[in-house]
Amino acid sequence: GQIRLPLYRITQHPLRPIDAVTTPVGARFGTDLDLVAAWSRREAVAGDLFHAALVWRAAARLSSDDKVFVHVVDAGGKVVFQRDKLPLNELKPMSRWVAGELLRDPYTALVPADLAPGSYRVMVGVYDPVTGARRPATVGGARVAEDAVTIATVQISRRP
Repeated sequence: GQIRLPLYRITQHPLRPIDAVTTPVGARFGTDLDLVAAWSRREAVAGDLFHAALVWRAAARLSSDDKVFVHVVDAGGKVVFQRDKLPLNELKPMSRWVAGELLRDPYTALVPADLAPGSYRVMVGVYDPVTGARRPATVGGARVAEDAVTIATVQISRRP
């Protein structure tokens, strides 16, 4: 028979330094879930991957397995891309988190290739996957708009 071999083309781009920023967040979702810190790229290229990581701590035993969203929004508040998922890629549901334990939760999303260059906010929230209801979000005891906490700003550019 015939054997067909795939042909690949490898393009090498110069390596860019990792421009991650670790930021203490100090947000609380509901009465028992803390977003302690966040890591996020400061720059991203349209058509490439965007990475972020969240550091969670349960203040008490959690009774539900909620989803987390990472939304990247424009100046008008419109979501331009997002990643919603169960934390820790479903490997350890929230209801099995131990109070006080710090958990690092990674997120990756594809930046739309046609996204206009500019500055965008990275927002995080927690919601019930069945009802869609968001957990109330507070920072320093004050409720935040739309129960979504800003963790970073990312500068989107086009590929040279």
